[in-house]
Amino acid sequence: MIESHTRAMTPDERRVLEGQLPPALWTAMSALWRRGAFWAEYGTRVRADLEAGVAEVRVFHAAEAVRVEETEDEGSQYLVRLVDGRAVFRVGQDLYGCEEARRFPCTRFEIAQAPRSGHVLGTRCLGEYLTPAAVRPAFTDREHARGLVPDDGEVIDGGRYEALRRAAP
Repeated sequence: MIESHTRAMTPDERRVLEGQLPPALWTAMSALWRRGAFWAEYGTRVRADLEAGVAEVRVFHAAEAVRVEETEDEGSQYLVRLVDGRAVFRVGQDLYGCEEARRFPCTRFEIAQAPRSGHVLGTRCLGEYLTPAAVRPAFTDREHARGLVPDDGEVIDGGRYEALRRAAP
C-alpha cells in the first residue's frame, strides 16, 4: 500500500537538492559529456524544484525486505516488498545511519522526492524494524546493461520483485 501527498521541503531536503546543483559542475558537465543535454535539462528541473520548494511524499507499508550487497560507494540498497504485492527499491548512503540504529528497513516508511527532477530527498522511518529476509548479491553489470535494476525510489510490480529476489540465496 502506498499513500501520497505533497508538502513543503524541509531545510535538510533543500540542502540535499542544492547539493545537486553546483553551478560550475553543471557547466563543466554540459560542455564535456556527450550527454550534456541530459545534465543541462536535469539542472533546469532541479532549479525548478528548488523554486517550487515542494516535496512529493509517499508512505509505504512493507511486508518484507531484501538487502542488496553494495558495490563501490552507492550506499545501502534494499528491495522492499509492500503489503499490496508491489515493491520499492531504495538505495543511498543516507540509509547508513538508519541501518545502524535498526530503523530501516521497517514496516512503514516515507520517501520524499523532488517532483520535477525525481531526486530522492530522503527516507523517514515510521514503523517497526523489519529484519531483512535475505541478502542478494550486488547487481551485475549485465543486469544494469539490460535495464533490470530499478531506479532509487522506483515502485515495481511483484513479478519483477520476485525475479530480482530470486538472485538472493
